[in-house]
Amino acid sequence: MTPATRKSLKIFFHINAMASCFTGLILQLIFSALLLWSSQMLVRKYFNQTSRAIKICAVSITSLWLVSMLCGILLQAGSFQTMPAVIFACIIFSATWFLCRPAIPETLSAKWIFRYFFRLYSVSKRKHWAAALTICFIILAGFVGLRSLLLPMLGWDTLTYHGLKTGLWIQSGSHFSLEAPGDWESYRTFFAGGEVFTAIAMLFTRSDLLAGIPDLFFWLMLGMVIYCLARELSLDSETSAFTSLGFICTSELSRIVGTGYVDTCATLFILSGLLFSLRMLRTGGTENLMIAGASYGLASSVKINAFAISMVMAALVAAILLYRRSVSKRSLSLSLLIFAGPVTPWLLFNYSASGYILGCVPLKIGSVVLGKIPPSLEWFFDRPDLSPYSVVSEIFALMQTLSASGFMILLAILALPGFVRALRTIDLKLLICLFNIITVLVLYYSPSFSVIRLWWAKVNGRFLISALIPFTLCGLPGLIRQKQGKKFIKTVCSLTVISSLLYYIWQHVMQKSFALDLYILFAALLSAAILTLLPTSRLRINSYGRLSALLIACVITTLCATSQIKNYYRVEAYEKATMLSEFSRHWVPAFKKIKQEAGNKTIALAYGPQKLHQEVFAAPFLGENFENKLIYVSPEKSGQVLPYHPAHLKKHVPDYDLWLKRLSEQKVTHLLIFPPEWAEIKWVEAHSDQFERLVGESGLWGLFRFNPITAHR
Repeated sequence: MTPATRKSLKIFFHINAMASCFTGLILQLIFSALLLWSSQMLVRKYFNQTSRAIKICAVSITSLWLVSMLCGILLQAGSFQTMPAVIFACIIFSATWFLCRPAIPETLSAKWIFRYFFRLYSVSKRKHWAAALTICFIILAGFVGLRSLLLPMLGWDTLTYHGLKTGLWIQSGSHFSLEAPGDWESYRTFFAGGEVFTAIAMLFTRSDLLAGIPDLFFWLMLGMVIYCLARELSLDSETSAFTSLGFICTSELSRIVGTGYVDTCATLFILSGLLFSLRMLRTGGTENLMIAGASYGLASSVKINAFAISMVMAALVAAILLYRRSVSKRSLSLSLLIFAGPVTPWLLFNYSASGYILGCVPLKIGSVVLGKIPPSLEWFFDRPDLSPYSVVSEIFALMQTLSASGFMILLAILALPGFVRALRTIDLKLLICLFNIITVLVLYYSPSFSVIRLWWAKVNGRFLISALIPFTLCGLPGLIRQKQGKKFIKTVCSLTVISSLLYYIWQHVMQKSFALDLYILFAALLSAAILTLLPTSRLRINSYGRLSALLIACVITTLCATSQIKNYYRVEAYEKATMLSEFSRHWVPAFKKIKQEAGNKTIALAYGPQKLHQEVFAAPFLGENFENKLIYVSPEKSGQVLPYHPAHLKKHVPDYDLWLKRLSEQKVTHLLIFPPEWAEIKWVEAHSDQFERLVGESGLWGLFRFNPITAHR
C-alpha cells in the first residue's frame, strides 16, 4: 500500500467516523427531545401553581424516570439498541400528547430558558461580590464540564466495572454480564440504575463521547434541588442560592463529575424524594407524591444503600399519609407503582443471574432468602486487622471523610445549635429530615460497611452527603437569626466556591503535565470572559426558535470535532489525568498497543485472586467504539469459574490443554493478564511460540497475541 493510498484511507475513515457521530448525535437529540417534551407536558398539566425551580426539578425527575423505565424494558427484552429506543420514545411522546394535549408544553420553552437564565445572571451582576462569585462558578463549571466531555471516564470503579457494564450492554443489547471470578461475582448483581444514564448517553453515537454528560447534568440539577429544599425548609432565596452553590462546588461533589460514578445521581434522587415528600405533606398535592415516588424509585435502582434509604423514607411518608388520610389509597398505590418501576428490572435480573432478587446482599426474612454473599465478597469483608467502632479509628476516618467538604463542614458545625433548637418545635418536616439523616448514618456505621468506611475514608464523603445537606439546611434558620449570621453563611459559601476553583487548577493544571487540562482551563476562562462582557440586561432576541436552532447546530458540529480530540488525547489521558483519585496505570502501554492493532479483537482477561483493590482495568479495552469483545476463559480443568476465596482456592486444578482449547473455541485473538500472578502468566511465558508478548512485565502482567494455528500443532 502506497503512502498516498494509506493517507486517503485515513481521511476516509475520519470522514466516516464524523458522519457516524453526526447521525448518532441527531438521534440522541430526537430521543432526548421527545422524552423531555413528554415530561414538560405532564408537569405543566399537574404542576400549575408552583415556582419555575420546582417545575425544573419535576421535569428532570420525570424525564429520568422515563429514561430509566425505557432502558430497563429494552435491556430485559434484549433490544437495547438505537432504533427501539427512538421508537419507544415516540410511543411515550404520543401517549403523553394524547393525555395532556390541552396543556401546551411551554415549561422549558426556548424563550423561557434564555430569559430565565439571562435574568438570573443579570441579577447576579448587580453586586460586585455576587458577580465575582458567579464568574468563579462559571469557570469551575466550565472546567469540570469540559473535562467530563473531553476526557474518558477515569474513576477506578468505572475502569473496572461501571464502564465495563455499560459497554457490554451496548455490545450485546441486553443484560449481558461478564462471568468472571473475584469482584465480578458481586459486580454482576450490583444494582445498575445509575449506569443506564451513562449507557443511553453512549448508545446513539456508540462511543463514550457523551458518557460524562449525565454526571454534569446530575451535578447541576443537584444544585437546583438543594436550592428548592432550602426554600422548603424556610430559608430565603438568597441564602438558599448561596448554600446550594457552596455544596455543589465542594470537592466532594465536583470531583465526581465525569468519573462515571453513580453517587451524585443517588444523592440527587434521595434529596429530590425528600423535597417532594415535604411538599406533599405541606400542600397535599398528589402530583408531589408521584414525583417523590419516582425520585425514591430512581434512587433505589442506583445502589443498595440508596435502595435501603428510599425504602425507609417511602414507608415513613406512606405511613404518615395513611394516618392523616390526606390522600386516597388509589393515589398512594399509584405512587408505589411508580416507585417500583425503576428498581424492578434489577431485581428480576439479579434473580435470573444469581437466584436471589438482591443478588450479593445477604438478607433473609424468615425462611425467604433475598440475597446471598458470594465467597469473594465474604473474603473481602474478612479484615481482622481493622478496628471498627474504635473511637480513635472512627474519628480519624470521619475526619478524612469530611475533609473533601471543605468550608461547608464549618457551616454544618455552626448549624448544629439551630438544628437542635428546631427539633424542639416538633415540626413534622424537620422530623422527616431527621429520619433521613439517621437512616443514612445507621447504614454508614453498620458492621457490613466497616471495611469501606475505614479503608477508603478519603473518598467516602459521597455516602454521607445526603445526610450532611439536609442537616445543614435544617439548622441554618437558627444561624441566620444570630448577629451577622446571614453574612457569615454567604462568606463561607463564597470561600468554598473560590477554594474549589483554586484546588482544581492546582491539582489538574499545576501538578500535572497534561496539556489538554491547560487548554480546558483556557476555554473555561474564555467562556467566563464572554459571559461577563455579555450585555444581558440590554440583550434583545427577535427569534428564540432560530437562536435555539443555531445553538443546536453549533453544539452538534462542535461535538463531532470533540470526538476526534477525545480520541487523540485518550492514551495520554489514561497516562496522566486524574479525576476522583489516583489509579494504577501499568496497563496503559497495553491499551496503547491494542489500539494500534488492526481489526476487531476478542480479548481474554486473566487475573489472580486479590483481596482488596482489584486492578482489572478492563473497560478501556472495549475500544473507542466498543468494537472489541472481552471474555473470561477459566483455566480450571472443570471449566467452571473458581471463586476467589481461600477455601475455594484449595480446589484450584488448572489444565493448560483444556484452557488452550477453550481459547481457540472462543476465537480469542489476544490475552490480557492483570496482576496478581496466576496460572495463565506462567503458561503463556512458557509457551512463547503460542503467545507473543506485545507488552508487559515478566511474571506479573502482559498483553499477548494468541496464535491458534501454532497452538494446535
